[in-house]
Amino acid sequence: MQIFEENTKDGTVHTIKGEYLTVKVCPEDGMNIYEIKYLGKTVLDIDRKRKEEGKLYGAPILFPTPNRIRNNIFTFEGKSFYGQAHGFLKEAPFKLVKRNATLDKALLIGEYDWNKEREGFINFPFPFIIRIEITIFDSEIQYSYMISNSGNCVLPFGFGLHPFFQAEGGQAQIKVFADSVMEMTEDKLPTGNILSVDGTPYDLREGKKVSELNLDHVYLRKGSPTATITFKEYELSLDASEDFGHIVVFTPKADFFCIENQTCATDAHNLYGKGYQRESGLQLLKPAEVKSGNIRYCFGENRKI
Repeated sequence: MQIFEENTKDGTVHTIKGEYLTVKVCPEDGMNIYEIKYLGKTVLDIDRKRKEEGKLYGAPILFPTPNRIRNNIFTFEGKSFYGQAHGFLKEAPFKLVKRNATLDKALLIGEYDWNKEREGFINFPFPFIIRIEITIFDSEIQYSYMISNSGNCVLPFGFGLHPFFQAEGGQAQIKVFADSVMEMTEDKLPTGNILSVDGTPYDLREGKKVSELNLDHVYLRKGSPTATITFKEYELSLDASEDFGHIVVFTPKADFFCIENQTCATDAHNLYGKGYQRESGLQLLKPAEVKSGNIRYCFGENRKI
């Protein structure tokens, strides 16, 4: 495999080229994956219009508050904090600490140190160091995180990845291996109640086309893989370590859709505070403690064609 650099207005973009996969990553823009191509076909790419409008694009990190927070405020251990939707690492300037390519894989490692010197620290006063490793194999992308609590109190967080997949005119078909979904309010916040998908439009276990769906819901994973996507010419299997107990499925009327492996639910901090500790999936990291996990995207040709 080979890695090439390109200096852009967003930062240095690193392009990894293998026999089957091409992946572009910008460490200085939140370790965002700008592009994935498999067999020359675009799986996802950066949407410049969305970026210019201040919306999400590519495959950004969601940390420490994935997705929405009720009134943009969360309470933890009796104190209230500002909760930025989708977290504040999605555009953070990660420092590239390692870049390596061999015959069968390529690796990029970025780190970000959140401390009192950072702008906005007062809004989330929990110091940490996060390390992201993106490893590319012939037909697989592994996205790993490692978080170290560098403060002197418990760090409450959630971690997720928010990929914007090509919808192929709504013909892409998705399966999500979950038999339960979280009840949602009209403004798309989970109540904490868990519902069975049996006999409902939310049942994705047998697969449905993106064009048939109108979802922005939190599913609870069951087994591995967590989901699969069937595109016209290839298939993609999404899997993750056990800490990723939640999956958000977002299917707007657009040319993209999202399947987001997350360690927690939307509005996790507030759910936890209301007594839904298990349902929230909120991760709690003690001082000096380290936690890690990974998400894996595995590609293969669509054998049905």
